[in-house]
Amino acid sequence: MNPPKTTLWISPEILSKLMYYAWSVDAEVGGYGRLSFDEEENDIFIEDVFIVKQEVCQTECTLSKEGLSELFEEFIANGEEDKIGEVTLWWHSHKDMAAFFSGTDDECMRTWPGKYVVSLVINRKMEMKASLMTKTPLLIVGDIDVRIDWLDVPNREKIEEDIEKKVIETKTVIPIKNKQQELMHNYAFNTAKGKSFHDMTDDEWAKVEKELDKDEEKFWEKYVDEYLEEDFKM
Repeated sequence: MNPPKTTLWISPEILSKLMYYAWSVDAEVGGYGRLSFDEEENDIFIEDVFIVKQEVCQTECTLSKEGLSELFEEFIANGEEDKIGEVTLWWHSHKDMAAFFSGTDDECMRTWPGKYVVSLVINRKMEMKASLMTKTPLLIVGDIDVRIDWLDVPNREKIEEDIEKKVIETKTVIPIKNKQQELMHNYAFNTAKGKSFHDMTDDEWAKVEKELDKDEEKFWEKYVDEYLEEDFKM
């Protein structure tokens, strides 16, 4: 049994924040983030991202322990102690370089003080790569998918209501331009019990293609003969 695919989901708001950091610092920059989990779907969501005190250059950024302590102290001061345990994302930018994990990045993941960490690397082109490291029961590191949740936007209900009121979806009609296409259409129509190929499901069209492959010569003989007879009728 294959486990469900793990996806790291990023909202447009979080993406904007990450891109702002990446474009505002003319070097690598990094920080931490809070995560939540959907165990049923095996999905991970970034709830927020932060930067802390750090030293940066073109090829690396070093986050200070003091900066992380100050972040936790801020949570405590705001009565948000529960957020400390949610800080299990480590992210950093690669400026204009490709999004990949270097040997230094791999070592940072392996030495993470907690039982697990999700790592995210981004660049200014909005390319991203993510990895999940867990130490329980063994040290395992593996890449996970990264996707932008473009539907996670403010006033989503209002937008959906607007779409429902003003957008009418119709079927796309592909004009039949020549006899070969018309022959295909007629064969599909007969095979799918009266359905135009515009209305077929993927399974129905796959069946038509299979029949065409299996009996192509007979198909062309039959329908070409019919059209020739039709064309030469007086």
